[in-house]
Amino acid sequence: HATFGFRWYTDHLGASAVDGLAMTLPLPLPMTAEATRVVRRRLAQMQRVVGDVGVENNVAYFLLGDPLSEPGFLMDCVRAPRCHLLLDLHNVYTMALNFGFDPADYLRRLDLAKVIEIHVSGGSESDPRWLPSGRVLRLDGHDGAVPELAWRMLEAVAPRCPNLRGVTLERMEGTVEDADVPLVAAELGRLRTIVQRKRRRA
Repeated sequence: HATFGFRWYTDHLGASAVDGLAMTLPLPLPMTAEATRVVRRRLAQMQRVVGDVGVENNVAYFLLGDPLSEPGFLMDCVRAPRCHLLLDLHNVYTMALNFGFDPADYLRRLDLAKVIEIHVSGGSESDPRWLPSGRVLRLDGHDGAVPELAWRMLEAVAPRCPNLRGVTLERMEGTVEDADVPLVAAELGRLRTIVQRKRRRA
């Protein structure tokens, strides 16, 4: 922070180390009062370094609870002043596909005044050979075009986030070939148009 002077700092919400073992991806937390207290303590520790901090709604392929309970859990975690939510819309989209819920229902359960940043990205489908059942899952790979539903979610949500400070288009390094450049440029242009429209409304 002394070097870069972050305006805010957020990270994915999840357990990155369990019983002394480092996890490849953050694992979902149980959506309990005790887990909420742990997250709040961590955020308070982070605020000693950066004043504005927060968590990002993660993408998970199993959950400890109802996926539509997650918005309430997230809001409890960031209840304190200067604690925020980074809203990743592709994560919401991925979870909705894999768990079978309406992403609009998920978004309605959030306090959008807590949203400080929004992420949009694309993904892909898993290889059906990965699971014995042959089930195909949506993956948050950041390796493809932003789905049209995610764009519609952004257009609907961004104007209702009064404290939004940034919107990010995510694309994983190594996934952009020369043929992909026009798509990424078009997505950046579309993103800029949505953000400018929000500013004009504000």
